[in-house]
Amino acid sequence: MAAIITMAKGMAGALPDKNHEILLEKLKNTLSSAQVENLETKVNQLVIDLSPWRGNQSLKVKAANIRRAIDSLKELNFIYTDSSGHTTMREVEPTLWY
Repeated sequence: MAAIITMAKGMAGALPDKNHEILLEKLKNTLSSAQVENLETKVNQLVIDLSPWRGNQSLKVKAANIRRAIDSLKELNFIYTDSSGHTTMREVEPTLWY
C-alpha cells in the first residue's frame, strides 16, 4: 500500500489532477488509524517527484488531452519509437477499470 500511495503522490506532482487526492483518501479510508499512521511514516520516508524541473506545460497539455480521450472513450493515435529507433503509428482504445 505504501508503494501505491508513494507512486500516486509522485504522479500528482507531475500531472496535477483532483482525482489523485480522491484516490489517496479512498485508499487511506480502507485502513485503521494505526495502519494509516504506520503508512504515513513509510510514505514520508521516500518521495518520488516525477515532475520535470520548472514544470513542463507541453507534458501537462498532452496529459490533459489523453485524460479527455479516456473520459470520452475516444481512440488515441500516437507515434511510437522502439529501442531500435523504428517508428510506427499506434492506435489504442481506452479501457476503464476500477
